[in-house]
Amino acid sequence: MEDAPESATVTIEFKDGRYKAVAEGAGVVATGRYSVEGDVMTLVYDAPAPPGYIPGNVYRQRWSVFRKSLRISRVPRSDVDFVLLVNPLTRVD
Repeated sequence: MEDAPESATVTIEFKDGRYKAVAEGAGVVATGRYSVEGDVMTLVYDAPAPPGYIPGNVYRQRWSVFRKSLRISRVPRSDVDFVLLVNPLTRVD
């Protein structure tokens, strides 16, 4: 999410089929819908989408959880949210 400072912590909340990404110091940088079918998560960004993303486009990725870490990997022949591939996400209770 290019609107976030490079070293910022980004918090992503997934709830009731909607997600919101908030970057420390930048506020909300992305919102949209998500769905999960088996081990595949689908994201669809709302407009305005962050630079490099297309509102309404479907971004699919595989997900897995180990302890409190959510790991994202590429689904072959599908657009993917590359930001989520970089580091595992840690669950905050």
